[in-house]
Amino acid sequence: TQKLHCVYRDKFPGALLEIDPSLAYADTLRRHGDGMTNRTEWLSRYHGIVFEPRQLDAVMRRMLAETGRCTVLTSTAYRACCAKDGLIRELKLSDGRALRPKVVIDTCGLVARDAGCRLETAENPNGATLIFRVTRDPRVHAADLPEDTPKDCWWAKHFPVVFCCRYPNGDLNVNMLPTMSGREALELGEKAAYAECRRRVAAQWRWMQTNYPQHFAGYRIREVAPRLACRETHRVVCEYMLTGEDVSAGRRFPDEIATADHAFDNHGGTRAFKGELKKPYGIPLRSLKPVGVRNLYVAGRIAGFDVDAATSCRLSRTMMELGAAAGRAAAACREGTKDGRDRKDGV
Repeated sequence: TQKLHCVYRDKFPGALLEIDPSLAYADTLRRHGDGMTNRTEWLSRYHGIVFEPRQLDAVMRRMLAETGRCTVLTSTAYRACCAKDGLIRELKLSDGRALRPKVVIDTCGLVARDAGCRLETAENPNGATLIFRVTRDPRVHAADLPEDTPKDCWWAKHFPVVFCCRYPNGDLNVNMLPTMSGREALELGEKAAYAECRRRVAAQWRWMQTNYPQHFAGYRIREVAPRLACRETHRVVCEYMLTGEDVSAGRRFPDEIATADHAFDNHGGTRAFKGELKKPYGIPLRSLKPVGVRNLYVAGRIAGFDVDAATSCRLSRTMMELGAAAGRAAAACREGTKDGRDRKDGV
């Protein structure tokens, strides 16, 4: 578990999370409360979990294999679906296969879109970030950067602040807040947006090494994420659309499948930060059930949230809860049992 080490613009270009052996997983589970308006109290509760992405990927693949019931298809993309009478009848994949699923879980929104579900997109989506990782290299100095490394600042008057997480081997994960506005990312498209963000990563790194050499002079970029991380794209209209008012009020639901307490968190958009939450809120199963398609669930940032609720719900731990809940609901449907509601379609 990690503790927020510093969050000062004059001493560090944002925030730094470092491992604290005195903390346990339970220390990461609560962010809400009246005292969170006080900086000291906020820092005492703001903890994160460190993990190596590739190791986590390997562990999760082993866990899936151990079930003996999961087939993982890599280098395979969804291409199209056939939906009729409110049911998805067939999924077509890029390798030529056609699947006839009993229940579908969609985490990107493409299946929902092709099945006729309605999608919503914010006018000014949450900002996008191209995360990069730096590693120790005592031979590196800011003066050694190539002359063609971009120097221009593209973001308002100052370079974006960064949220850094230190890995066990000393590497730093650098998360710009943000690299690009959500609107610009959508307008440019995936390929052009990624190329521009690679240029901005280079400019950001030059600025960090030049202005904060005490922290970064002995580092070099080890790798840049292969894809741009978009905090917000579109959301599927579901049976219940969780609202910003629900989040603020800490509303709970009889069909609740997840809880969260993260603040409204919008990077680079026009929606103002509304502060920390006073209490946690629930997310109902109905927010994973698209309107109009009976054998489809959605999970992830595309689920049934309004534009404000999405800025709080989008954090990784909540997304994992939604995925697990959708999986349990799909399994219940497949076994012919109820998913927590009366069903007449037999799915």
